[in-house]
Formats: sequence, C-alpha cells, structure tokens
Amino acid sequence: DGRRVLAEYLPFQVNGDVYIGPPFESDDFDVYLIVNPLSRSKEEREKLREWMGEHRDKLVLLYEHKYVKDSITRYKLRDSIDYLIAYKRETVGFERVDVMRLEDGRIVESKTYVRRY
Repeated sequence: DGRRVLAEYLPFQVNGDVYIGPPFESDDFDVYLIVNPLSRSKEEREKLREWMGEHRDKLVLLYEHKYVKDSITRYKLRDSIDYLIAYKRETVGFERVDVMRLEDGRIVESKTYVRRY
C-alpha cells in the first residue's frame, strides 16, 4: 500500500518492496522489521528500547524465531510493545496463535486461535 519498509534481513518471504539495512541508521521508513530482538545482548536490547521510544509514530515489527508468548514480560522491551502475536506449531497436528494486547508492559487482553492440519 505504498509504505516504505526497512528490514535487517528477511527471515521469511515477503511480497512487495522491502529495503535491507540497519534500522537504527535511518528515519525515512514507515515500517521497520527487527529480527531476534530478545536474543541480543542486554545493551543491544536497551538501545532498541530507546530507539523504539523515539519512533512511536512508526510501525515497528519485532520478529523472534523462538516462541516467546508471555515470557516477553521478563524483558524491558515489553514497555514498548502494544501487541504480541506468538505462533507455535504443535506436534499433535495443530497450530496455535496467541494474540495479546499489552499496556504498560502487562498483558491486558489475550485470545488464542487454533487450526488443525
């Protein structure tokens, strides 16, 4: 829809134009994709949290390879997150998606969707 997207790299296929590069060096994009933010050092997570605070007018997507669900509440990044979507493929033939709304770092609303395959 005409939004300019900058991603550190693409962990999955995306349709449309996406620029690849370091997000902390540009303010010219509408959407930023940050990959594996929780797997970074404490200093890097703090830098990301500060950067997100300065970019509240942008759509910032945090993509974590590992399943985090509500364990996000152990990280200070939780204060900068409005929504969390956690996906897990279960071994018993179904997929699970948890959608959570956060306010002030706390989960205030949660819904789970299940799909059999």
